[in-house]
Parts: sequence; structure tokens; C-alpha cells
Amino acid sequence: MEVNIEYNGVKLVVIYSYTEGEDREWDYPGSAPIVELEAIFPQDSETDILDIFTWNQRQELEDEMIELKRRY
Repeated sequence: MEVNIEYNGVKLVVIYSYTEGEDREWDYPGSAPIVELEAIFPQDSETDILDIFTWNQRQELEDEMIELKRRY
């Protein structure tokens, strides 16, 4: 999947995979949705900058992707 977002004032193109979470059942607690970032490009650039993001920044972006999926 691909989405255009603004992060810390910078327009980015984020490419990621999304796995839907599983519902809770009486004998299974369920699971949360999972996002795996594959690449991050500044808008209008072909340079992948995923490696310069810290773990915390990546987590923020993954949480944002999950929230976007929930809204739409």
C-alpha cells in the first residue's frame, strides 16, 4: 500500500504492508493489526529514507497507518 502523509512538516510517500487484526473469541484473545514499513520517500524524490528513521519514529508512522486504515 502507498499513502502520502505529512510528518514533522515534511511531505512523505510511505509504502507499507498491512495485516488486519483478528477478532476476539471466547477462547482466543484476538490480535492487533500489523503495519510493516517497506519504504519512505520524500515527496518528489526517489531516495528511500526509511533507514534514517529511529525506532520510535517508525512506530509513530506505523500507528498513523493503522489509524488511517480504521478511518477509511
